[in-house]
Amino acid sequence: MTKNILKVTIAAVLLLCSVSAKGWDTTNVFPLNNGAKWVYSGEWDGDTKINAISVEMKVLRFVNGGGYIAAHMSGHPKDAASSIEGGKITPSTYVYYVIGSEVYMVTKPYDMEAAMSGRYDPKPEDLFMELPLMPGPISKPISGENGWFVEAVKINVPALRDQIEGFSLIHKNDDKAEVISFAPCVGITSYQYIDYVSGDNVILVLSEYKTGN
Repeated sequence: MTKNILKVTIAAVLLLCSVSAKGWDTTNVFPLNNGAKWVYSGEWDGDTKINAISVEMKVLRFVNGGGYIAAHMSGHPKDAASSIEGGKITPSTYVYYVIGSEVYMVTKPYDMEAAMSGRYDPKPEDLFMELPLMPGPISKPISGENGWFVEAVKINVPALRDQIEGFSLIHKNDDKAEVISFAPCVGITSYQYIDYVSGDNVILVLSEYKTGN
């Protein structure tokens, strides 16, 4: 029953997106509504053991300031790579700040407060993505093979038993790599982290999605 509800919910959102994404309405393409929730399930493969893990990302508070939108968030798939210890993950807190075509991920407390009240001065280092996503390097510092890159891909959505058009955001940083799959109107659909030195490998896939209000 739960899977059927999830399937219908996502299908309805994608139908809405098929209309709005042409203009890349950020409020729909990057869904940050009050009560929205994403649950990711997967595993952390370390040198000595494999742990089943789960990460919940949710919107705690949403603000539409007219010229900007902001969402106070709890949890992110990246938490599995940055804070996992023996299978325990500490949820991060941050603010998604969207102005024009730019989405910022704000993590410093003072800047988070400013972002929620519309007083945030966007910083290049906080830029998470620019919409519409286009294949190629993202406008962030790139040195050699390091940096952020975007690839157009078809994304499997298990709840729909189908594929949808989306993007992979690939972050290369020396001996580490992150791959974030993003689908318009759904958000992050999967996350992978690889540390080629330690052998750590985190794989998370969207298993539950609630659109919020």
